Amino acid sequence: MASVFLRHGDTFLPMREQQYEAEDLLQALIAEHPEILAEDEETERSAWILIKREAGVADSAEGQARWSLDHLFLDRAGVPTLVEVKRSSDTRARREVVAQMLDYAANATAHWNVESLRTWFESECERREVDPQEELGHALGVSDVEGYWDDVKTNLAADRIRLVFVADEISRELRSIIEFLNRQMSETEVFAIEVKQYVDAAGERQTIVPQVLGRTEAAKAAKGGGRRLTREWDEPSLLGEIARLRGSESSDVAARLIHWATERGDVQVQYGRGAKYGTVQFKLYRDGAALSALMISLGKIYVPFDFMGSQAPFGDSRDARDELRRRINEAVPAAAIPAEEERLNPSFDLTALADERNRDAFLKAIEWAFDEAHRAQTLAPT
Repeated sequence: MASVFLRHGDTFLPMREQQYEAEDLLQALIAEHPEILAEDEETERSAWILIKREAGVADSAEGQARWSLDHLFLDRAGVPTLVEVKRSSDTRARREVVAQMLDYAANATAHWNVESLRTWFESECERREVDPQEELGHALGVSDVEGYWDDVKTNLAADRIRLVFVADEISRELRSIIEFLNRQMSETEVFAIEVKQYVDAAGERQTIVPQVLGRTEAAKAAKGGGRRLTREWDEPSLLGEIARLRGSESSDVAARLIHWATERGDVQVQYGRGAKYGTVQFKLYRDGAALSALMISLGKIYVPFDFMGSQAPFGDSRDARDELRRRINEAVPAAAIPAEEERLNPSFDLTALADERNRDAFLKAIEWAFDEAHRAQTLAPT
């Protein structure tokens, strides 16, 4: 064990490593000081906001919370960060801990929606007696609040999340598993943070020493490097990225869909600000009706049903959402859109729309959704 000394003025105190008396003490430390979570690989420190402690995770779209995640944070880029805290004295097998986190990740991205996360954050700010908008600006430097929450939506829909294991000691076996997952998962970052505490002989002074584990050079290379600042995407850069990642056939389909949207006149084409991967969303705006029904990222088409959560008739009616799923599957059998309980935000490869007939049939299904949103708006009471 490395020696740790605390120097203060003329005093020079040896510090000894000490386990946390209770897991809740370590959990509270992370919640109150999220800067412990990590530093960026370059020069800029990470920044985090706590969204919720004990965040419920359901195993179906309309089910009750089955699990409880220790902490949910967001970073500057709107990436949801799932944090599980365990003491080294926890006797559960490492495989159980990892399996638990993967359960959280799979079901959170499938069944959480941005409205819930925003409500959780506002409740946390109310508890701390701070203004949510000011907190976003102070902690993360966010000036465009709505744009930031749009980024959170996009990240959830694209499974772009971060998994963090925190303990006072990370075993060699757990570290090996984490490093493997981090190398293999292109969208999801996985790492551990060992948070040791050292106290003086009198127990009056405490030193916290966090160490990031699992961010190997191989893992960084697999993800194209560490975290970066956001960038502004546009049609040429997005199509270029899709061609590089998925080939010219996929980029050609994306170009045709973008052309379809821009030609309509009532659909707004919005490009994302992801640091690493580009996105484009198609949003209907017509006579007061609004609907986000389509997104492209990483060579895939996403039908973000959680975006529709506050948009009639899809937010109010499971039948309407199921009908849209049925129409898409009928138009493009290769899409294989599953039931809502299995996947809230389904996706399929752009190449499924390479055939013009499939593409036209798919767009008719999306146009039906746009028409339904417009009809619901015209029928709404004034």
